[in-house]
Amino acid sequence: MKKVLLSMLSVFSIGAFSYGQYCMPAYNSQCTSGDYINDVVMGGISNTGTGCSNPSANNYTDYTSTDSTYLGQTLTYTISVAPGPSWGQYFIVGIDFDQNGDFNGADEFFNIGYASGGTTITSSILIPATATLGTTTMRVMARYGSSALTQADLCATSLSYGETEDYKVIIDPAPTCPQPTSFTAVNGTNMDEADLSWTAGGSETEWQISYGVEGFNPANGTLSIVSTTSETVSGLSAGAHVEFYVRGICGAGDTSYWEGPVSVCIPFNVPWMDDLETTMTGAGDEPTCWTWPTGSTDWYTASAPLSYNRGAYSGNNYIYRDYSSTVSPAPVTPGIYLNTGTLYQFEMMYNTDGYNGWDSIYVQFADNQAMTSPTWIGTADDPTNTVYQKFSRVFEVPADGVYYFRLGVKSTGSPWYVSMDDFKVDLAPSCPQPYDVVETLNNQDSIAISWTAGYNETQWEIEYGETGFTIGTGSAVTNIYQSADTITNLQLGMVYDFYVRANCGAGDNSDWVGPFTFATEVTNDSICYAQPIPVDGTERVFSNIGAVVQTGEPTGYNSVWFTFVAPASESVEISTCGSVFQFDTRIDVMTIGDCGDNATWASVDYSTYAELGCSQYGAAELRVCGLTAGETYYLRISGDYDGPGLFPLTITDNFVPTAGTANDFTMCYADTVSLFNGLVGADNFGNWNDLDMTYKIINDSMLVGSGLQYDNPFEFQYVITNECPNVGDTTSVMVTISGPSHAGTGSNMNQTCNFGPVNLFDGLSGQVDLGGTWYDAQWNSLGATLIDFNGEPAGSYDYYYVVDNGFCAADTAMVTVNLYDCTGLEDMEFGEFAVYPNPTKGAFEIVNGGQADEFRIEIIDLTGKVVTAQERNLATGARIQMDLSGKERGVYFISIKSANVQKQYKLVLK
Repeated sequence: MKKVLLSMLSVFSIGAFSYGQYCMPAYNSQCTSGDYINDVVMGGISNTGTGCSNPSANNYTDYTSTDSTYLGQTLTYTISVAPGPSWGQYFIVGIDFDQNGDFNGADEFFNIGYASGGTTITSSILIPATATLGTTTMRVMARYGSSALTQADLCATSLSYGETEDYKVIIDPAPTCPQPTSFTAVNGTNMDEADLSWTAGGSETEWQISYGVEGFNPANGTLSIVSTTSETVSGLSAGAHVEFYVRGICGAGDTSYWEGPVSVCIPFNVPWMDDLETTMTGAGDEPTCWTWPTGSTDWYTASAPLSYNRGAYSGNNYIYRDYSSTVSPAPVTPGIYLNTGTLYQFEMMYNTDGYNGWDSIYVQFADNQAMTSPTWIGTADDPTNTVYQKFSRVFEVPADGVYYFRLGVKSTGSPWYVSMDDFKVDLAPSCPQPYDVVETLNNQDSIAISWTAGYNETQWEIEYGETGFTIGTGSAVTNIYQSADTITNLQLGMVYDFYVRANCGAGDNSDWVGPFTFATEVTNDSICYAQPIPVDGTERVFSNIGAVVQTGEPTGYNSVWFTFVAPASESVEISTCGSVFQFDTRIDVMTIGDCGDNATWASVDYSTYAELGCSQYGAAELRVCGLTAGETYYLRISGDYDGPGLFPLTITDNFVPTAGTANDFTMCYADTVSLFNGLVGADNFGNWNDLDMTYKIINDSMLVGSGLQYDNPFEFQYVITNECPNVGDTTSVMVTISGPSHAGTGSNMNQTCNFGPVNLFDGLSGQVDLGGTWYDAQWNSLGATLIDFNGEPAGSYDYYYVVDNGFCAADTAMVTVNLYDCTGLEDMEFGEFAVYPNPTKGAFEIVNGGQADEFRIEIIDLTGKVVTAQERNLATGARIQMDLSGKERGVYFISIKSANVQKQYKLVLK
């Protein structure tokens, strides 16, 4: 919620200090360890469910641009803070009241106290009358543990674990109209009502009430003015979480600050459903309108999977509880309006860690959220499982009204956690499900089960099959007229799933309830009757119920035996981690000479813990190396220190991995590239060796090209194993580093004739890679480096040279050719000489207009080469014919020399 309290002074005032200049605290460990501030609520600041916000910045988050509140001089405010669910934290607060950039003032420090993991602690903060008006900063700090922090710790730089957050606060003047006090809100007599009451702050006789949905601005709520210190607000929407504010009216334009918010949850109508996705903001947050147990750390909320099988049934959010006490305060749902004479159904989903010790999960209801004189709906007895199950019970209420539901768990021994999600109250189906399906007899090939009727049905059906079967494909038993039945002629040593449903007549059946997993008596509790099992990675469920330990067996309880054939990899992985798990297991792999002679039994390996990474406490895992391919080995599963029960079993071929085929490659010096680009068909869990010691591999497999020599192959070796000694594969990849492309530096080619060839490379300087492509201004490829101009208009023409080596970014240089018009020359007379015609297509003549003399006449091309020359004695007015036919078009120079004259003229050959 955002509480907005405006005064003209606070709107236009500017804090005297910049946020960015405050000291920066620091911690030695990131808050990802679970040590963080989860909730901060004070006035208009309601920053909840934030988790570990900014671990990369010394666990510091600046919320001054997003979260703020107005605080009045001389007023006292309540602050509520909470850590994450994992670890308790000690909280302190600093407010820079004098706006001098620190929290060192005597009245600027507030010792909030210690809050255990997932719990909320509240305290009071008094705003001094001397606080400087305007914008300033409030700092909230948390550190792991219950040891107190000091004022100096607000700037400490070597804290152990925790988090720090800064918020913006705006100091307003002390009010002239005092706030009301003792403001409360409770549900009214009718479902859509809320009863409000308060105490006058002074002598005022009028008050203004504002209300709206959670988080609203009181200035924008539904407003009303009253003249008594109590009021009933009606017409509120079912299921709404409504917040209320009140302020005193002391005269025209003179009102107090708003007091509040206080809130009321308006009861829901059916159907009601809470999957916790919208009523929770994150881990540690209590669901809106639920009553959460106080003084107990047995109940928690979470928004991500956790160890011991904790997790949501749908979405992300869920509730979980530990086993620490058999009876403890428990969460209570919001109120739901129900009618007498109507059949309702309560549902929720639950699962456990799979450990024995869970006695029951139960639900009660009452007509008050304090759960005085509750009525039991029912229990789920022996709820141990590892996959979510549905708890579903039908019930009636004794009178019309609002009812609340309390969750409960009973446990003995030492299991770990039970998770709950997706709570529902709705009209009961016409044919409710039966419940409390239990095994009552297990006698060789027979299993007897019983159940409790969902309501008043008198006929049921059973479907069963090997564990994991699909409903509709199993064996059916119909026309059962008592709430129990015995299934006979089952296969010994098998594990079966059972489903039960009610038949209410006329094709009206309940949903199936189940599966419930039971096993027949084992036949493989003797090594001589070991059961073969394939090495195929498939999870299978078995039982050791009724099994005994033979003389000569390794340590363990209720042993059962299997055999498997070693695969070509000569290695297997064996696991009892899986879906159905009821006791701590031990795995033994053995070779057997004579099953009847324990002197011929030899241990290959064993395990009593999950050495391959399974998080299921009590499961065992074992990797066995060095087997002989094709040989039969014996596998024993037993209880490590308890049992018996059901257990999953998976044997997987620990295949020989491949390092793939090398695919040498070239990369740009500026790139960072995965070395796996150089492998084809490789398994990706191996390691890379830097054989040439480039020291340029980061993040296990990424090669940084920067700083490596160009065009020099580097060798990197990929090594992969299946975790067994000397079993694996290697491949070497050669990587060549490509340097940058160089197009050179472009320039302007000035005073270029618009007739004849121009070599664009003459416009480039610096390092130039050959093999690039020239483009004109429209990016049309020229296909050549020579431009043959033929009378184009004078002006500037841009050309682009692009070099792309295929690995690094392309480089581009621009050459601008500035043409002048040299093709529009008239026949020209050059003082004593004249040249006709000019330009010429080949033949031309030179006329001597000066004195007679001995002349040497040379025709020179642009490279300075003499194309042709003549020496003649020319009289005044004499003519000489010359011909350049067949020569390359372009500009030529005519050099005329004598002892007395030296002239040079330009001639254009078209």
